Amino acid sequence: MSYYTFLAADYELPEANYTGVTTLKVKDILQMNPVPVPHPLKPWEEWDQESTVLYAEGEADMGGLYISACTNPPYNLEYYITKPFVYRLEGNIQEKWQDNLLEYLDRHIPGNAEVELWMILFGEGLHKPKVRRLSFGELTREVFGEFNRERYACYCLERRLI
Repeated sequence: MSYYTFLAADYELPEANYTGVTTLKVKDILQMNPVPVPHPLKPWEEWDQESTVLYAEGEADMGGLYISACTNPPYNLEYYITKPFVYRLEGNIQEKWQDNLLEYLDRHIPGNAEVELWMILFGEGLHKPKVRRLSFGELTREVFGEFNRERYACYCLERRLI
């Protein structure tokens, strides 16, 4: 069984990386001041200088939101999501992730538009999801907490212009 979180829309959305993780070559890491602590079994100088590694400044930078097009959907995703554009949301659904999602929605969802935020547990058969309609302004820490505890949920998020 695996939990997945998705964002679905009727229009294409940009991918986004709020993780704080970047890719660097070993030679670029060695130019940093101070040089980050290497893996305990192999000092940086023993690595191939052209090798690419994932790098984060610190643990606090980890766990942010990563949004990517869902190019390899789980089996039966179409049972739940019918919108044509589906994006996988990765990261820990904690405060940083929540803030990242709110910033993303504010930046990329046009006025009077709707997107669907999905939480689905795959591997237990098909289940009817809980559907809830909310405006962007109603997305609070409490609502995110409820969402994070769901197994099958769709939160229809609307940007309402006055």
